[in-house]
Amino acid sequence: MTRSRLDGGRGVRLAITAVALLGLLALGAGDARSGNRAQITLTALIYVAGQPSAEAVIENFERANPNIAINVTYTPTVASLYQLETIELAAGNAPDILSTYPGCGTPISICELAKAGDLAPMIGKTWAKSLDPRVLSYSKLGPTLFMYEPSAVFDGLLTNDTLFKKLGLKIPKTFSQLLGFCQKARAAGTIPLLLTAEGSNTLQQLIADIALTTVYANDKQWGKALRAGTVTFDGTPGWHQALQEIVDMNNDQCFQQGPAATTGPAGDALFAQGQTVTYAMNTSHKGAIDASDPQFAYSQSPFPTANDPSKTVVELHFPTGFSVNAHSSAQNRLAAQAFIDFIARPDQDGLFAHIAGGLSESQLRSGQFPAFLSGFLPLYRDGRYQINPIETWWNASVGNALTTYATGLLTGQESIDDVLRAMDAAWKLGPN
Repeated sequence: MTRSRLDGGRGVRLAITAVALLGLLALGAGDARSGNRAQITLTALIYVAGQPSAEAVIENFERANPNIAINVTYTPTVASLYQLETIELAAGNAPDILSTYPGCGTPISICELAKAGDLAPMIGKTWAKSLDPRVLSYSKLGPTLFMYEPSAVFDGLLTNDTLFKKLGLKIPKTFSQLLGFCQKARAAGTIPLLLTAEGSNTLQQLIADIALTTVYANDKQWGKALRAGTVTFDGTPGWHQALQEIVDMNNDQCFQQGPAATTGPAGDALFAQGQTVTYAMNTSHKGAIDASDPQFAYSQSPFPTANDPSKTVVELHFPTGFSVNAHSSAQNRLAAQAFIDFIARPDQDGLFAHIAGGLSESQLRSGQFPAFLSGFLPLYRDGRYQINPIETWWNASVGNALTTYATGLLTGQESIDDVLRAMDAAWKLGPN
């Protein structure tokens, strides 16, 4: 398997850049290879978990376009990506290539940034005609395309298959089995389930994943009813159940010590070191884990959200994609569009998705899953999957409230009602 290491396999240097306004740290990557030859230098902003897949495609792009270099700043957390991108957009010095989410559920979603006039439209893209309709619809605001989504991933459990076999454990298929598994794994001296909740949207996505089973599968019109104002988060038993599962896992010591203080990169490193038997994470972190050269076999399994395995619904997630800064120079906008056209090529999209641990456009359309994701294929074929509901929420404040208040569930500072009432208050703020 092709691997891209964080130690600079492409000659990219990492530097710590202090952003005084927020005391924010960002991992900056400068280009040392083609800068002397390049006539155009683009800048980009990407979450560090996506570094291996991004570097592989950028290297190929620069080889094919020696007059263009791309300097990337890699942020250490998703929260710092949100903060740095929005700060730089407001200051007028944001990079040419922006990381954006589909839908409206985050501060850097296209719904938010395109409405603000920060994203350049992608017009006349021949590759858009072959996009999976689900991806295409979430990459648009109204009729206009604003981003390219290079992969689709699933939320679930990364499992250390070697450690499972060594300890004689079985992958849990139901939520009650998961709680029993936590006790056995803890007794065997390992972390049962690694959870990263510091500067991360992992907890948010895990709760949304559970809610697909406890809320959306039970009432397929619930999302429409929420928009119509006839249901609320706090008034829906399934949302209470979803959060109760987090509380139950926390009470049964499923998580490591201090999950509220563990970042995504720290979690990737702990998993790669073999210090946990499972890791609650979407598949897009595979590249970062592989870059640490784990000495064991691992795979991805659906998160057991129900006590009847046939009732479990899994989350199909569209992670960050790429957009073009509308405020960049005309020359740089054209060059940035050329990069996005390049990554949209089937071979480059396939390379990106393979390293990142997701499905390429072709694999998503055909339903041909790589071995790493084979555990999700039966549910996908049965239609027991749903797109991350957070991407359908009409403002970023709801997801932020879920992340902020649900983290308090882990520390005992918030209750389930506190979380859901905060989400209801954020929902009432209305669309972005």
